[in-house]
Amino acid sequence: MEAGEPGRGRARVRRTPGYVPPKNGYGSGKAIGIGVGAAAAGAGVLFLALHHRGGVTGCVQKTDDGLRLVDEKKNKSYTLEQGAWT
Repeated sequence: MEAGEPGRGRARVRRTPGYVPPKNGYGSGKAIGIGVGAAAAGAGVLFLALHHRGGVTGCVQKTDDGLRLVDEKKNKSYTLEQGAWT
Protein backbone atom coordinates (compact mmCIF):
# COMPACT_ATOMS: atom_id res chain seq x y z
CA MET A 1 0.00 0.00 0.00
CA GLU A 2 1.33 3.48 -0.88
CA ALA A 3 1.15 6.60 1.28
CA GLY A 4 -2.17 8.34 0.91
CA GLU A 5 -4.03 5.27 -0.44
CA PRO A 6 -7.51 5.36 1.09
CA GLY A 7 -9.31 2.57 2.87
CA ARG A 8 -6.66 0.16 4.15
CA GLY A 9 -5.70 1.45 7.59
CA ARG A 10 -2.38 3.15 8.16
CA ALA A 11 -0.39 4.60 5.33
CA ARG A 12 3.19 3.42 4.92
CA VAL A 13 5.77 6.17 5.36
CA ARG A 14 8.92 5.98 3.28
CA ARG A 15 12.11 6.96 5.06
CA THR A 16 15.61 7.63 3.89
CA PRO A 17 17.66 4.44 4.33
CA GLY A 18 20.29 4.65 7.06
CA TYR A 19 18.77 7.73 8.70
CA VAL A 20 17.72 7.43 12.33
CA PRO A 21 16.29 10.57 13.96
CA PRO A 22 17.43 11.33 17.53
CA LYS A 23 15.16 9.96 20.30
CA ASN A 24 14.83 13.29 22.12
CA GLY A 25 14.52 15.43 18.98
CA TYR A 26 17.18 17.77 17.76
CA GLY A 27 17.46 20.08 20.76
CA SER A 28 18.63 22.99 18.65
CA GLY A 29 16.62 25.56 20.61
CA LYS A 30 19.28 25.86 23.29
CA ALA A 31 22.07 26.22 20.73
CA ILE A 32 20.12 28.85 18.81
CA GLY A 33 19.49 30.76 22.04
CA ILE A 34 23.18 30.70 22.93
CA GLY A 35 24.13 31.88 19.44
CA VAL A 36 21.63 34.74 19.48
CA GLY A 37 22.75 35.79 22.96
CA ALA A 38 26.41 35.77 21.99
CA ALA A 39 25.71 37.78 18.84
CA ALA A 40 23.73 40.36 20.84
CA ALA A 41 26.51 40.66 23.43
CA GLY A 42 29.11 41.08 20.68
CA ALA A 43 27.04 43.75 18.97
CA GLY A 44 26.64 45.60 22.28
CA VAL A 45 30.37 45.58 22.98
CA LEU A 46 31.13 46.71 19.43
CA PHE A 47 28.61 49.56 19.71
CA LEU A 48 30.06 50.79 23.00
CA ALA A 49 33.62 50.56 21.71
CA LEU A 50 32.87 52.54 18.55
CA HIS A 51 30.34 54.94 20.05
CA HIS A 52 32.68 56.33 22.71
CA ARG A 53 35.83 56.64 20.65
CA GLY A 54 37.86 59.79 21.02
CA GLY A 55 37.34 62.85 18.91
CA VAL A 56 38.94 66.25 18.61
CA THR A 57 37.20 69.52 17.86
CA GLY A 58 39.51 72.42 17.29
CA CYS A 59 42.07 73.92 14.99
CA VAL A 60 45.71 73.57 13.94
CA GLN A 61 48.11 76.38 14.85
CA LYS A 62 51.61 77.01 13.53
CA THR A 63 54.21 77.32 16.29
CA ASP A 64 58.00 77.65 16.45
CA ASP A 65 58.26 73.84 16.91
CA GLY A 66 55.92 72.99 13.98
CA LEU A 67 52.19 72.42 14.16
CA ARG A 68 49.97 72.15 17.21
CA LEU A 69 46.41 70.83 17.36
CA VAL A 70 44.24 72.62 19.91
CA ASP A 71 41.17 70.75 21.21
CA GLU A 72 38.60 73.40 22.10
CA LYS A 73 36.27 71.09 24.05
CA LYS A 74 38.92 69.56 26.35
CA ASN A 75 41.16 72.64 26.39
CA LYS A 76 44.23 70.55 25.50
CA SER A 77 46.87 70.92 22.83
CA TYR A 78 48.76 68.23 20.92
CA THR A 79 52.04 68.61 19.03
CA LEU A 80 51.91 67.15 15.52
CA GLU A 81 55.07 65.44 14.32
CA GLN A 82 56.10 65.68 10.71
CA GLY A 83 56.08 62.40 8.82
CA ALA A 84 54.09 60.59 11.51
CA TRP A 85 51.20 59.86 9.12
CA THR A 86 53.17 58.71 6.09
